Amino acid sequence: MVAQGNTSDEVQVKDGRSKAEKLRDRELRGMQIFLDNPDNQWFIWRMLEKCNMWSSMSRETPHDMAILSGKRDIGIWLLEEIEEAVPEVYLTMQRTAKEYMKSR
Repeated sequence: MVAQGNTSDEVQVKDGRSKAEKLRDRELRGMQIFLDNPDNQWFIWRMLEKCNMWSSMSRETPHDMAILSGKRDIGIWLLEEIEEAVPEVYLTMQRTAKEYMKSR
């Protein structure tokens, strides 16, 4: 159960916001550290591919489209996290993937 604060108490509101900001900073810092490693960047790129980020949403059945939509939701969230934490790394990952595809 989530503890409820008093929204009319400025101190409690500020404390809650401060905790949320600290948590968000920790999440972004974790993403920055993780994406500092080229192998981790490659792994994330593969995850984005598995989320069908660069393929058509069109499928034969509504059920298959719903599954694909759920996967893409995760991919979109992951891209948003990358863009907020380390915006320049997305282009690096894209270039690396392109070079890899050329070498195959």
